[in-house]
Amino acid sequence: MFWKKCRRITERECSAFMQAMTSTHINAAMEYQYITQNREFFSKDGIWLLRADKTDEFYDKYRDKPIALLVGRRRTLFPIFAHTHPDPAFFPKPAFIDIFLRRQGLHGIQGLKHEALWIENLLARQGMEPVASTDYNLMIFNPSFLPNLKAKADEAKKKNGNTVLVREAGLKDADTLLPLEAAYEKAEVLLPGEELSMIACKNNLNNKLQSETVFGLWLNGKIAAKLHTNARAGNYVQIGGIYVLPEYRRHGLASCLLSAISSKFIAEGRQVSLFVKKKNAPALSLYLRSGFIGNGDYRITYY
Repeated sequence: MFWKKCRRITERECSAFMQAMTSTHINAAMEYQYITQNREFFSKDGIWLLRADKTDEFYDKYRDKPIALLVGRRRTLFPIFAHTHPDPAFFPKPAFIDIFLRRQGLHGIQGLKHEALWIENLLARQGMEPVASTDYNLMIFNPSFLPNLKAKADEAKKKNGNTVLVREAGLKDADTLLPLEAAYEKAEVLLPGEELSMIACKNNLNNKLQSETVFGLWLNGKIAAKLHTNARAGNYVQIGGIYVLPEYRRHGLASCLLSAISSKFIAEGRQVSLFVKKKNAPALSLYLRSGFIGNGDYRITYY
């Protein structure tokens, strides 16, 4: 096996590989699209593919397609493997990783757990230890459950006296949504020891309101909850950032948000995905009750 950089001449096979793997690698696919659409093959970011050579036992299976891709963008590495092996050392170390690290440093790794651990083990042998890592359940929505989810949302609205308003939010809602976004970042985004920057939080929210789909939920005219997308690739859209103010929890409001955003994207022919921290039992239970099913173990590691 050997690694080589993806060039225009190999773009077609790399794109076919990435398309086939998008359901479990939406973030990687989004970054892949950015690099290829902006023709940044020769920038400090990059895409590399792992090829089989004739001495490999599975050469016939992978003679015309990559075994794996490694996407590097914005100081983050995204490994995508079509082939698995119980021994992480089975796959060769990409020589270009040292160049990537020297050029821009490393902020994080994202991928299915076994893929992320492969790079973590490589870096550990070089004395690089992560600051933090989090394991997630990767989940995808079962469209056949949508009528049930809509029924749950309708029931929640009735229980709240039909005073629930769910709608897409825009820049005009930024100030209203900011306290929820700040609370969400404190609870789910910040690394241990990090402090919230309200300026950065507001900028992040404004960017989401302009480039992502954001839903807000108002109860009796007051903002109570929010949810947004955070990645899109192919026919897949990834949602996250769900936050319900503590005083409004256990009112079924999360179901209303999930129903609204799932209905929108399924009507557009898209599939809805998310990942949730394994230790977040209440959120995991919510998603299972709402029609999401397991789609793999995901891991994010920060350096």
